[in-house]
Amino acid sequence: LCHLNVCITSVFVDRAGDWKLGGMELATDKDKAGASGLKLLQPLMVRRFMPPEVVRDNSQADRVPHSVDVWSLGCLMREVYVGELTSPEALKDTAGLPKALIPVYQSTLKSNPANRPTGKDLSCSPALETDGVWVTNAMGELSLKDASEKQALLEQIHGKIERLPFPLLRFKILPELLKALEFGGAGTAAMAPILKIGQKLSGEDF
Repeated sequence: LCHLNVCITSVFVDRAGDWKLGGMELATDKDKAGASGLKLLQPLMVRRFMPPEVVRDNSQADRVPHSVDVWSLGCLMREVYVGELTSPEALKDTAGLPKALIPVYQSTLKSNPANRPTGKDLSCSPALETDGVWVTNAMGELSLKDASEKQALLEQIHGKIERLPFPLLRFKILPELLKALEFGGAGTAAMAPILKIGQKLSGEDF
């Protein structure tokens, strides 16, 4: 499936900081997302997020349909960190982007669509393996662990709390920890991270 509408207005961020991708109106089967299909959808796409081969109506899109979304993701990265993209030339300017993210960003904007990474490649990038991502994934796997594995995982989570943004702790990690304590057999191992997060809460949060 190709999204074909990856842009800043298609992204929704909840109070925990979770990003959700909407704007599915143009989503198309990858086998139908070649040059001919893109030509029909082009008037509906956000132009500043369109890769050059789509702007030029180039048949390169036939061979690597995922590359359209990957290019758009690069444009989205820049808008998130720098501001609205005013011209294609501005994509070359990496000022304002986190240094660790720059190689990933540049890889999404390769002129040859075949040289752009796939979504799977991007998801394995070390630059995207942040503490927030790790803890969120770990909490999702907690119920699958045995007692000793849960304790080890919760100890690791406890050690990362100081490096996590407060909204993520308050609205995502804390509710999951409380759920694990009550229903998931996490036991007393869950208390240390719960109490540590609790120290950051205001009276209104309680």
